[in-house]
Amino acid sequence: MEEINKFIYINELFALYGALLTDKQQEMMRLYYQFDFSLQEISENLNISRAAVSDTIKKAGAHLEKYEQVLGLKAKKAATSELIDKLEMSHVSDEQKQLLNQLKKEI
Repeated sequence: MEEINKFIYINELFALYGALLTDKQQEMMRLYYQFDFSLQEISENLNISRAAVSDTIKKAGAHLEKYEQVLGLKAKKAATSELIDKLEMSHVSDEQKQLLNQLKKEI
């Protein structure tokens, strides 16, 4: 997986499953993936080694991927969105299209 695609993928998983991580894992993942802090910046801010930050981020990412493997929320969300897109293209009324758009925003 390309580096940028991996970055986006982990961000999406973090949005879905981040609450299942420990508080420290959440904090480091948020700083690294959402605020674009370097490993060195995180280590300095949290007063821990760069290696500890790297290890925590790798383990947290692996946990997120495992959650997706088991629960499949990202895949289900993508499938639902695709189905909604197909329904929008079919012959449905404007009112039905509005409802579909609303549903799509909620997932």
